Amino acid sequence: MGLDTNSWIDLDVDFSTKIIRQEIEENCLPSNNQVYHDSKWVSSKVNVFVWRALIDRIQTNGALNHRNIMPSPSCTSCGADYETPDHTLINCEHAVKVWHAIFSWCKIPIIPVNSVGQILSIPNTLPVTPDTRKIIHTVFLTGLWCIWKARNERIFNKSTMSNATMGDIKSLSFLWLNSRGKLATLKWRSWTKSLL
Repeated sequence: MGLDTNSWIDLDVDFSTKIIRQEIEENCLPSNNQVYHDSKWVSSKVNVFVWRALIDRIQTNGALNHRNIMPSPSCTSCGADYETPDHTLINCEHAVKVWHAIFSWCKIPIIPVNSVGQILSIPNTLPVTPDTRKIIHTVFLTGLWCIWKARNERIFNKSTMSNATMGDIKSLSFLWLNSRGKLATLKWRSWTKSLL
């Protein structure tokens, strides 16, 4: 019987966090062809949340029902049969209204999407500068985060749905872009009226 040993996967390659992340993405995560690249312009909590949403690992009623924690997998907002991350963040009635408001604010034609991955791919298809693409991507990440927070606020604090979600998206994305993106050219008054 051989001895137990610890060794690196490839002895010719130096150890790095990047290599570990690639190994985990390739070998351990569900393969749904979604690769998420962190944004330095949003909170790390948002990056982790969006990554988990992409791999269907956020605590929706559907996921909790699958683990026998919730009696019903239905969406608490609209009563849809099965609440998934894509439903909650993209397809639920509340989420659709928020996305239409975001598209209108960004002056982007409404593009039908059905998944978190599709919404995140939109900025790459727009004929805009790379910086504007990053700004729109930041707004979309903030939108996903704020929709989730509004959903949780409604469930756990029994609050009603309001139009405050769009205000939260504008203020948080403005804060993150000014502080993390170091975009000093952004002015609050013009930001709240139109992104582009």
